Amino acid sequence: MLLNWTELTNLSNHVLERGKPDERRRIIEKLTGKVVQMSQNKYASNVVEKCMEHADSTERELLIEEIMGKSEEDNHLLAMVKDQYANYVVQKVLEIKSEASEEGTEG
Repeated sequence: MLLNWTELTNLSNHVLERGKPDERRRIIEKLTGKVVQMSQNKYASNVVEKCMEHADSTERELLIEEIMGKSEEDNHLLAMVKDQYANYVVQKVLEIKSEASEEGTEG
């Protein structure tokens, strides 16, 4: 039986919220290299948000680096801000970074 986008999103979010660290890591690894593309999908953007929320600091920085790129040509932030779904991922990144700053920790 194939899962539809909603079921797949719910399953992924459940694992990210309640799963073991290695299970979360596997989902995050599957997104690596596809963060921008997945962020622009109505359902997958929810999974990317949950990955940002539940990733450890190293994993989170890798995901953010993929958005920001290593050079100006690789920076996808502006395109994501303008996208109807990806902008929620950007908001989540800003929220996490803001909370980390308030707590005095690295986000």
